[in-house]
Amino acid sequence: MLKMRPHHGVCLQFFEGKGYSGEFVENMTRIKHELENCKGTEIVFVEKNDAICCSCPENVKAACAVNGKASEYDKKCLKTLGFATGSRVTWEKLNKLVCSKIIAGPGVRLEICGDCRWNAICQHACVEKLSKVLKTI
Repeated sequence: MLKMRPHHGVCLQFFEGKGYSGEFVENMTRIKHELENCKGTEIVFVEKNDAICCSCPENVKAACAVNGKASEYDKKCLKTLGFATGSRVTWEKLNKLVCSKIIAGPGVRLEICGDCRWNAICQHACVEKLSKVLKTI
């Protein structure tokens, strides 16, 4: 089981090896690889720092320095996906839901996290990903 902030389900869709620090990129790469290669991994949604946050430079004394913004992203993701904090879902199901409800929904990703500092990466990758998602829906 992997503890995950809900908005990280979106972040993982577009992660391309860039991030806050080398340590963060290494950790995110490892987690993404594990999720993609270990079928059936269960995700539990948490409100606070998760396995991805642990290597983020914004993680100060086990608390997110930008938690207000991150918490808003989490709330919007949970509402859009139909989950609550503590809900459990497999990575495969979460991945499909994020693709169909957030990425494929016109303007939904921008509404959830359009003011994120990494938005340009997601915006660029979203066009390509969306064309793949639409083929699977």
